[in-house]
Amino acid sequence: MSTVTLSKEAPYVDLNDGLVLAQAVVDTMRDPLLVLDHDLRVIAAGRSFCQTFRLVREDVRGHLLYEIDGGQWNIPELRELLEAISNGQSAIEGYEVELEFPTIGHRIMLLNARKVFYEAGAHSSVLLAFEDVTDRRAVERQVQDLMREKDMLLEEIQHRVANSLQIVASILILKARAVQSEETRLQLEDAHRRVLSIAAVQKHLHVSGGGKPIEVSGYLVKLCETLAQSMIGDSRPISLTVEADAGAMTSHDAVNVGLIVTELVMNALKHAFPL
Repeated sequence: MSTVTLSKEAPYVDLNDGLVLAQAVVDTMRDPLLVLDHDLRVIAAGRSFCQTFRLVREDVRGHLLYEIDGGQWNIPELRELLEAISNGQSAIEGYEVELEFPTIGHRIMLLNARKVFYEAGAHSSVLLAFEDVTDRRAVERQVQDLMREKDMLLEEIQHRVANSLQIVASILILKARAVQSEETRLQLEDAHRRVLSIAAVQKHLHVSGGGKPIEVSGYLVKLCETLAQSMIGDSRPISLTVEADAGAMTSHDAVNVGLIVTELVMNALKHAFPL
């Protein structure tokens, strides 16, 4: 637990001088800051606190935290946390409060609190700092919305690409069956297989993608299974087996590896195992 201890040897022995110093220190803080006594009554309110919440210092100082600003801070969970700090049990780190204030509107605040221990041990104080993160949270939500929109657009693009590749592959195989020239038929069938290989790469990257690392072994197994189905079928006594070490790669690298493996497999099936 983080605490602050003030020594009895400090030169400010006069109580009024100490209060003046405390108020001056609090006023220098850019973020809103309150100094509370053991009962969570406001001892000092920083200038930034009053400006942020549009309050008059006289309406804050001397009042319980839960009474100021129309009882805005009378939050049971916050009250429980602050009372725990006042009793020396814990501290507050980044406690988020979202409220609708009558003067400044909707705000999201992060609260941090520390207990001040005095060497004499007769009393203690609590420093309570406020950080306005309303704009930050709004930007974070915008980024999340944009990321979701991007994912939806990518999903739609990938779906359209997959459909287009299937259409192209179907047209090629239909043309191959219709032509009379054996050379042309072989070229169309080869183009058909290559389009299917690209579709297989695209399909497996879509399943494994999302910007996350792609597991190499599973990716190659699925890719080669698709190639085997399209090029070997059940009529040829050939099997295609993948042996790959554990590891991961980026989507960009997976595209290149997938195309290389596809080309190697296709050439092997075409030349080493001719029909």
